Amino acid sequence: MLHSPSVWWAKNGFFGGREGWGCCPGMPTHVFHYAQAQAWLWPEVGRRWTEQWLDNADSAGLIPMRFNGDSTFTMDGQTGVILSAYRTYQTTDKAWLQRNWPTIKRAMDYVIGHGDTDHVGILTGTFNTTLDGGETGDGSWLGSMYLASVHAAQKMAEAVGEGDTATSYGSIYDHGRKTGEKKYFNGSYYTEINNGEGASYGNGSEIDMLLGQWWSTQLGLGDIYDTKHTDQAAKSLFTNNFKDNLLGDTPYSGYNNSHQFRQYALETDAGLQMITWPSKDQPSNTPLYYDELMSGFEYSAAGLMLQRGQTAEGLGVVKAISDRYDGHARTGPYIDMEPCSTGDGTGSPFGDDECGKYYARTLSSWSLLTGAQGFAFSGPDRAITFQPTWKPQDHRSFFSTGQSWGTFAQKRSGRTQSDSIKVRHGELTVQRLTLSVPAGTRQVSLVGADPKVAGASVTTAGTTATIQLPRPVAVRQGQELRVQLRY
Repeated sequence: MLHSPSVWWAKNGFFGGREGWGCCPGMPTHVFHYAQAQAWLWPEVGRRWTEQWLDNADSAGLIPMRFNGDSTFTMDGQTGVILSAYRTYQTTDKAWLQRNWPTIKRAMDYVIGHGDTDHVGILTGTFNTTLDGGETGDGSWLGSMYLASVHAAQKMAEAVGEGDTATSYGSIYDHGRKTGEKKYFNGSYYTEINNGEGASYGNGSEIDMLLGQWWSTQLGLGDIYDTKHTDQAAKSLFTNNFKDNLLGDTPYSGYNNSHQFRQYALETDAGLQMITWPSKDQPSNTPLYYDELMSGFEYSAAGLMLQRGQTAEGLGVVKAISDRYDGHARTGPYIDMEPCSTGDGTGSPFGDDECGKYYARTLSSWSLLTGAQGFAFSGPDRAITFQPTWKPQDHRSFFSTGQSWGTFAQKRSGRTQSDSIKVRHGELTVQRLTLSVPAGTRQVSLVGADPKVAGASVTTAGTTATIQLPRPVAVRQGQELRVQLRY
């Protein structure tokens, strides 16, 4: 997508984009916040996006949805910008945060003032969203995005020394996660409360039900709702929404065109459907696009599954996307969007189409890698995490911190685990390294460590082992940091 006509870099430094090639201008926040790849592979691009959104905020803290004069507030878009700001802070430094904190704080307070006037962590009212309609905020989709953003804002307030602000945000987060857990978990997955105002999927299984959790894990912010229930919800999302084919009870040929705008797949294709109703209780005020397959959403949902250790499910979704966008010529009606130039229509699909080809939301696919390797990073805290869910016995993967890149490797043999970080470019400064150990591990010791980390201590909590170095260690290009654990 970043090498396509969907984006451009102007001579004045502005990096702009459409949602997709040929359609939907203005680089809308509610789409582009899903994007992750640019922040880690092209950090200057990621930083510019965040700064452009913050620079576009008005004096009250509203971040307009688009750059083309559309001043609409979107709950998912604005909370996504706040989360993007925290990610940018993690890949830059405190000086960047101090320069931008006043705007970030106004943006957070605007969200609270327009969605949670009681400061209880539960959104009330309806909000414009990426589903192009007024969606109830009383549910886990927008609710988890709100809580993730207020948690990130709490951490940023702490970093700049605003203790009272951090306490206020922390109180909202703590109350909201407890209340939301009770309100939204139906025993299998997380839902919305349908009060009849605006659109709502109610008791439906919605692809973004834990979008804030997807963000939270990437940022090292932990679980918003109950951990076991979150695992179960991710599993249920695959069970309820993944379709091996579309020849069942709702074939595309029989869709109600007044509700279903777009066809992104053939009847023989597989994918993760936007919303399903396992209890057959679809409400009359259903959101738009509920029966579509859109890869940008699918990638982030698959990323969530990989984060939770559900590798078969996550990779199953990815394979379905890859099979759909295989570039092979097709003869039937494949994509029909009329005025939105989604691309080839019938022909050779390959560009991750949504509202235009080479769609921005599909940059969420970077989370597949970070989910599989259990990656999180905070440059200002000199902390890096690798807790691979994919092949933890013998894992090797590429990583990027925005300041450096290289490879991470982990091998387990008997009761010994060896982990290494090799920097191929740039410099990585580490003082805290967090790794995973097998379930049931009671005690962990460092038995063979790089001389650079002599004197380090290790503590464990469940399957997490945290290695605290006595002083920051700079790992430069061509160097390697190695630790060996015994349990």
